[in-house]
Amino acid sequence: MSGTSTISLAGGAVPAGGSCSFTVTLQVPVKAAVGTYPNTTGDLLSSGNVVGAPATDDLEVLAPGSIDATLAKAFQSTPVVPGQSVDVQYTINNASAVTLMSVAFSDDLDSALTGLVATGLPQSDVCGAGSTVSGTSTLALAGGTLAPGAMCQFTVTLSVPTGAAAGTVTGTTGTLDFTANGVAFSNAAATDTFDVALMGFTKTFLADPVAPGDSVDLQFTITNPDPVNAIPSLSFTDDLDAVITGLAATGLPQSDVCGAGSTISGTSTLALADGSVAAGGSCTFTVTLQVPTAAVVGAFPNATGDLLSSGSIVGAPATDDLDISAPTSVDASVTKAFVSSPVVRDQSVAVTYTVTNSSPFAISDIGLTDDYDSALAGLVATDLPQADICGAGSSLTGTDTMTLAGGSLAPGAFCSFTVTLDLPPTAAVGPVTGATGTLDFTAAGAPYSNAGAVASFDVALLDFSKAFVGDPAEPAETVDVTFTITNPDPANAISGLTFQDDFDAALAGLSVVTLPADGFCGAGSTATGAGLLTVAGAEVPAGGVCTVTVTAQVPANAVAGTYTNTTTELTAGGVTLGLPAADDLIVEAPSTVDVTIEKSFLTSPVLPGGDVVLSYTITNASPVAITDLAFDDNLDAALTGLAATGLPLADVCGAGSTLSGTGTVSLTGGGLGRSGSCTFDVTLTVPPTAPLGPVTSTTDALTYSAGGAPFTGGTATGSFDVAFLGFAKVFDTSPVVPGETIGLTFMVDNPDPANAAAGLAFTDDLEAVLPGLVAVGTPLADVCGAGSTVTGTSIIALADGSLGAGGSCTFTVDVLVPPANDGVVVNITSALTAEVGGSAVVGDPADAATADLTIANLVTEIPTASAWGLLALAALLAMLAIRRLRLG
Repeated sequence: MSGTSTISLAGGAVPAGGSCSFTVTLQVPVKAAVGTYPNTTGDLLSSGNVVGAPATDDLEVLAPGSIDATLAKAFQSTPVVPGQSVDVQYTINNASAVTLMSVAFSDDLDSALTGLVATGLPQSDVCGAGSTVSGTSTLALAGGTLAPGAMCQFTVTLSVPTGAAAGTVTGTTGTLDFTANGVAFSNAAATDTFDVALMGFTKTFLADPVAPGDSVDLQFTITNPDPVNAIPSLSFTDDLDAVITGLAATGLPQSDVCGAGSTISGTSTLALADGSVAAGGSCTFTVTLQVPTAAVVGAFPNATGDLLSSGSIVGAPATDDLDISAPTSVDASVTKAFVSSPVVRDQSVAVTYTVTNSSPFAISDIGLTDDYDSALAGLVATDLPQADICGAGSSLTGTDTMTLAGGSLAPGAFCSFTVTLDLPPTAAVGPVTGATGTLDFTAAGAPYSNAGAVASFDVALLDFSKAFVGDPAEPAETVDVTFTITNPDPANAISGLTFQDDFDAALAGLSVVTLPADGFCGAGSTATGAGLLTVAGAEVPAGGVCTVTVTAQVPANAVAGTYTNTTTELTAGGVTLGLPAADDLIVEAPSTVDVTIEKSFLTSPVLPGGDVVLSYTITNASPVAITDLAFDDNLDAALTGLAATGLPLADVCGAGSTLSGTGTVSLTGGGLGRSGSCTFDVTLTVPPTAPLGPVTSTTDALTYSAGGAPFTGGTATGSFDVAFLGFAKVFDTSPVVPGETIGLTFMVDNPDPANAAAGLAFTDDLEAVLPGLVAVGTPLADVCGAGSTVTGTSIIALADGSLGAGGSCTFTVDVLVPPANDGVVVNITSALTAEVGGSAVVGDPADAATADLTIANLVTEIPTASAWGLLALAALLAMLAIRRLRLG
């Protein structure tokens, strides 16, 4: 294989079934353009003969962006204390085969940490001849050159600002910029971090707790976390007196406690000056403190000032708590006790305190507090201030908080005092526990705080109850209601008590009918009202009881059941002193109820087809109201076709009641108050085919409810008569001589006092009785009502007659007796017909008018015609009167 721009293979040989493979390295010119370049060999020859086709492949030339050049940065030491310096190293590596020109980048230090700046710049030739690094808050490399495969590296020192906060600082450069073969490139930026750390600064009170008057060692430790920089000129102060007044250092000053030349000095305020700590080193020193005898038991925080270096903060304040323990205990104690319990809210309770000094030495400056408001909001003292209650000069003051001050007791002595407290009106019911503060005092020059005292009392409401006495009760009965108020407070009488009881709200109509006389619960107590009872001005002595009894009337319409009745709260002066009292009133159904029903027909007799008025009366003779009144009255069963008209009717027996029906009349939804009644009428139509005679109708049983219970009452029966029109006739003279003319008188009577009759008609066939007997002087007009007519000779006919209710008519037709006749002739009319209420009514054929005519040829002395007529008329009137009596 030989050649440079043209490659030649010569003398090659491949065994039978074998192969060969070889590689040639080519140099791509640096100015080669990006693209695809096909490459094809000549034919494969063997001894000048073609034994293989040409081989081909494409050469891909990539874009210059694939040049491998990188930028890295690394902080050389971490952490760094504020105010010190840190080195950062930058490395640029050209891993490509071309020379990099105009190499440059920048690093914005201030954006990583405000105030971070480069020192010792500019630098020259750091990355090839002519290159420079410059800047302070922003560092910049410019003019760098790197041969293929070469690298450059340089370090810059950064100054960390004195006010830098502790934490991690991340710094990122700009892009790495350069040119290669005349093409500009920008490669990735570089990032690294370092930590800013304050110096470790701690303090510890060794071997505490300590008692007042003892000494305690205070140890300080300062640690430098910076592995590179020593920290000089360290200082801090520690105000001991601010921890406990009188706390002071002893054995100072000390030298070289934290580096050569350092000092710690002071008494009430410690001060370190000129301290120093090597890189990564520390210092520890101890100061002895004297605890004042006036110190009190407790934990007292102590904090130094900031740790400074040349005036700049390099460490946070060091803190620790100094624990003060009590010396040998001093036996002094306090007790408290509430004098009475329970206490009704808005009243007062007395509390007694006793302070006892059981120690062998006097105690002074005795102080005690009791926060009443924290035990019960609004609890206040009412008899303070008091003076000299626990030694001369002592005082007791306050309202919601009691304060004892300036007390003193000799060895073995005690003092006792009592405070009166007022309870708030809204105090919650239940136990109230009050704890005093500590009992503070001084003994043998040392202060003490001993345990306080705890006591409890109960806040109670008045016991308020009520009871219905004597129930169950029936409607309209009375029942006693007893209210009982019990005062559980053994110390306070309660006056001005008021409550209301809305009886009507529990059961509509329930009301008080008997009230107690004034003064039933102390002078000034009153009870007023009926449906709403108001009791006012009642008084209950301490530990006493008040009882109020009223009599209530159960309403007559009360329904059986249980009714819960609840009072208002029991109050005095607007303050609730008792919860509402409640009891159930049990109402039972009445045992007997007197309710009756009556019915009567107001008009009788009645013509067939006429109307008759039926009146019902229901009477409640009992003292309770009744509801659900109902009954049925089957009219059709009494007389087929008898029917009511004009129904339904509303509110006939109480609001909401209804009377309905035709053949059967039904009342539903009726109601009556106690001793009440109702009367209502209904019009019935008698069928035109009704038979003559009495009609008796009886209702079903009356049903109703009283007190919520069902009851069944009696029935009601009433009668009326069905009557036909009265119809009679008489010959005025009988016997009569043949050939004479005599009067034939007809009378029609309407016995119905309510219904008129129209269309009256009948016929009288005279010739059928006696040939030749004919009427003369007809026709007649208006003889039986306006428009009526009488016509005919051999047959007399009445047409279009009419009679008012209870009316009658009489008329006479002259009749000629034919000659040559004698004997007695019986003359009977047809049945009388009429219309009543628009319906045709046929009279009773048995009551057709009949008269006898005697014809005599005798020549004898007979009464005159006028005398005969008078007798006949008298007989006719007597007959009609008897008929009226029979039908009425």
